[in-house]
Amino acid sequence: MQAFDARAAREEIEAKNKKLMAFVAAGDSSGISSLYTADAKLMFSGKPAIVGREAIKATFSEILRSGVSKIELKTKDVFGAGDMLAEEGEVTIYVNDTAVAEEKYIILWKKVDGEWELFRDIANSNSK
Repeated sequence: MQAFDARAAREEIEAKNKKLMAFVAAGDSSGISSLYTADAKLMFSGKPAIVGREAIKATFSEILRSGVSKIELKTKDVFGAGDMLAEEGEVTIYVNDTAVAEEKYIILWKKVDGEWELFRDIANSNSK
């Protein structure tokens, strides 16, 4: 059995985050939802949990239609080992080139068929 390589896992997660940012910039809610596990949950402030890829796709479609044109994800730390990791980070959300929100997040990543996928995604605003 191969030893867990935390540095490599972080690099893989950061690469997935780049894909997520590219899908947002392209307005591609299908691409965004493809990064989530089939049984993923999205848990954002002020809403009940959104469960499953189709519901996540619909939610991101709504977010993109609201004017969100870009996000910047910054990984602060990655914890865990094996097939489940937690990522702690910060996200800035843009409409056009204007930052409209800054949030913090925790994402649980699950390895599925050799690929890291978002399993649980929770974020909340830094605003009061």
